[in-house]
Amino acid sequence: MEQLTLSQWRRRRHESDTERPDATPPGADPGTRTGRDEAVWSDDVPVREVASGTDRAEALAALARALAFPAHFSGTLDALADSLRDAARTPFTLVWVVDPALPAVDADRITDVLAFVEEEAADGAGDRPERPGARATHGAAATPVAPARPRFRVVVVRP
Repeated sequence: MEQLTLSQWRRRRHESDTERPDATPPGADPGTRTGRDEAVWSDDVPVREVASGTDRAEALAALARALAFPAHFSGTLDALADSLRDAARTPFTLVWVVDPALPAVDADRITDVLAFVEEEAADGAGDRPERPGARATHGAAATPVAPARPRFRVVVVRP
């Protein structure tokens, strides 16, 4: 899991946006990320940026909305882990922007769940092929290996 300060995140977004000047459609809010620049911005996987809100309930509800959790999502940390595991089956980068008003204990607990699910997703990658163009060797024979699939990643942005 990557952790950034708010200024580091803003700098990264700015660099990404300036590298892709055609990513924001004419007349659109420059802060709006489109599917096209999301894919380029993050190793060919979508980026979903979620603002935490000011309390645990708001933070969990924001994650549920942004990640399209099922209607039966109960708003607990266990439910977050379960629903996030399901969402993480499809590769994407989750950027969780922590509001300074969110109590640190809640931010830390939610961050722990995000990190745990990210680690689980990476551990499940053990059956994934190696990087593109890699070759597995067995004795004298070399067999091509299929390209690696993108994975679920978490970036936490704190003030």
